[in-house]
Amino acid sequence: PTEKKEVRLALNYAVNRAGIVKAIFDGYGQVAAGFVGASDLGFDKSDPYPYDPAQAKTLLTQAGYANGFPMDMSCPSNGYPGINDVCQAVASDLGKVGVKVNLNLMEANAFWALEEKKQLPPLYIDSWSSTLGEAYPRLTGSLAKGETYAAWYDEGLAKLISDLVATVDISKRAALYGVIQKQMRDDPPFVYLYYPEAFEAVRARVSGYQPRAAEDYFLWDVSVSN
Repeated sequence: PTEKKEVRLALNYAVNRAGIVKAIFDGYGQVAAGFVGASDLGFDKSDPYPYDPAQAKTLLTQAGYANGFPMDMSCPSNGYPGINDVCQAVASDLGKVGVKVNLNLMEANAFWALEEKKQLPPLYIDSWSSTLGEAYPRLTGSLAKGETYAAWYDEGLAKLISDLVATVDISKRAALYGVIQKQMRDDPPFVYLYYPEAFEAVRARVSGYQPRAAEDYFLWDVSVSN
């Protein structure tokens, strides 16, 4: 079913992203309109898909799935903050429009091993950070042909992403990101969820630590006093 654009659009309308951010993260997060975040080059300020179960059901009917369909879904258990609750919320929301989700909360390392082998079910959750101030790493990593964690391929979209490499002018790169965002909204390859807001605390005797918008830490310049 997810090969049909109407189904992928329906899944985006079916998930209450704002409700997830409010209930699971106490409001500390941004509902995502796509892979280009608000702090990234070329963000076009598009509104996220609204939570609209009625529209989701209409699109499913147009796609030939008026009664919904079953679908497997996997998640890396405790792989990200609050992710178990997020996965359960997504599964519940999809169930309300007739998509009967069989959710499997997997041990995280086993999950990522299957993702690398492209052996996960049609629906699964993952996250991708970027420290460049651009969305290019997450775009190419998840959509370029042959990439380890790429689960979707569209030739036209891949061409647009590859054009980013050859586009040096900043304003033209920003415009290209705008084109990519529009295409990924009109024909979404993913269900876009949220950008989390992280909180970090540092003791007074720690110096040199700088937070980063990433999933790893650079500690070469960090020291701890007695």
